Amino acid sequence: MKKVNRFISMLLLIFMVLTMDLNGYSQIVKAATTNLVEKEAGENLIITSFTADKKSPQATGTQVTLTAKATGEGTLQYKFLIKDLSTGNWYKLRDFSTSNTYVWKTSAVGNKMLYVDVKDVNENVVRKEMSYVVKEKLTELQNKYSDKITDVRNAGLLIGIQLEDSIAKTVFNKLFENKMLTSLCGGNTIRIAPPLIIKETDIDLFINTLSSILEEL
Repeated sequence: MKKVNRFISMLLLIFMVLTMDLNGYSQIVKAATTNLVEKEAGENLIITSFTADKKSPQATGTQVTLTAKATGEGTLQYKFLIKDLSTGNWYKLRDFSTSNTYVWKTSAVGNKMLYVDVKDVNENVVRKEMSYVVKEKLTELQNKYSDKITDVRNAGLLIGIQLEDSIAKTVFNKLFENKMLTSLCGGNTIRIAPPLIIKETDIDLFINTLSSILEEL
């Protein structure tokens, strides 16, 4: 009888050990499965494209629409950032939002890196970047009319726009006709001395007027 009781006790002990091992194994499998699901959720969050409606480079003051497209779980949120590559400074253009577009108005000139962060319902975040160059408006104008504008120089707010000799006097006169007060120096350079309180709208008006004049010549 004692042998039978001892045998039964051994069987119960073996059963308990096996049960503990199986429970432990179950927990391991559960943890591994959870990690796998989280990993797959992160891998399923993909930014398929990050684009700008106007190609780089653009002049300062230009409105550029940034658009990101992504796939992932749940409602996706988008954050837009920019890094000035010349200074290394970061700026947040807009915090997380369900809108996948942002209208960015270019400001400081130089090389930039634009970023979009996309976040899914599980708080997974992925990032995509795009390089962009912002130029001065007069530099952009010089590039457009390189056959007519030979140089652009500036010292503070004083700006000199050197033109082809054959058109400089005509451009100066037409600017005056459009109520743009400038000086003609050296026979071929339009000198601009704007006030310290000049507004961006005034700069745009001058640039557009000069562009129209050069287009006609």
